[in-house]
Amino acid sequence: MYYFIVNVSARTGKAASIWDEVKQVLKNRGVDYKAYKTQGQAHATRLAREITSRTEGETTLIVVGGDGTINEVINGICDFSKVRFGFIPTGSGNDLGRGLGISVSPKEMMERILDDKECMEMDLGLVTMADTGASRYFAISSGIGLDAYVCEKSLTSKAKKVLNSMGLGKLTYVLLTLCSLFSMHKAKLSVTVDDEKPVVINQMIFAAAMNHVYEGGGVPMVPAAKADDGYLSMCMVYGYNSITALFALPSLLAGKHQKKKGFWLVNCKKCVISIDKPMTVHTDGEVTLNETKVTFSILPGALKILGVSSEK
Repeated sequence: MYYFIVNVSARTGKAASIWDEVKQVLKNRGVDYKAYKTQGQAHATRLAREITSRTEGETTLIVVGGDGTINEVINGICDFSKVRFGFIPTGSGNDLGRGLGISVSPKEMMERILDDKECMEMDLGLVTMADTGASRYFAISSGIGLDAYVCEKSLTSKAKKVLNSMGLGKLTYVLLTLCSLFSMHKAKLSVTVDDEKPVVINQMIFAAAMNHVYEGGGVPMVPAAKADDGYLSMCMVYGYNSITALFALPSLLAGKHQKKKGFWLVNCKKCVISIDKPMTVHTDGEVTLNETKVTFSILPGALKILGVSSEK
């Protein structure tokens, strides 16, 4: 039995036609399945919890939706060791699919999932927030500062809907980043990487814990990041004012920022960040409350993914 969680409203509704394509593959191959359509925020989490808690043995759970829907689902899974996970990317950002090298059509991806006998064991990240005591898993990235601020603004962005309809949804994040550089505050923070001594950073723009190369619709935050190496790849940007940050942005977008002044990239198992002012936190683009202390950590090989080469 295959269980599907489907967000037909992803990509401004275009996901509905993709789901029709997937259903045709299932029909042609005589696959037994149950499908559940999401109805609003956090519904995918509740569905995933219900499915994985009531099924005995191994569960095959497939998401048809964007990165945000995938994040909701992984935060509802009761026991990762008993779940084989698949996804058909339909969102505008598609950073998980991009990070895993998925470039095939939805039909071909569904065929791959059905034919796959061995899963890729992908790491998952976990962010724990001291102020609220909450914690969330993330598949792609979690961050605090500018990238989270941009995610928050994109939730109500009219430009995102227009660009999505034109197939240019990933430009939303670039445009909102340019605007946000002049409206958000910079922060002073203390960073502790694994068991090393804390490092104080002034004028922090953002700190991102990456499990994959890309976030924000294709921005290569950490070009060398790997999702199955047992490490988080931190990318922290600091020391720029709003004007000079504009000149640094092209290097980041081109993935040529690794050795640039004001960029700190480091691999670690855990990273603790304390901030002098509350800042927005995101997990895979899903926004949480403002926080002053967060801990990013890694869960090696936690998620078994179907239809993806283990070499990615």
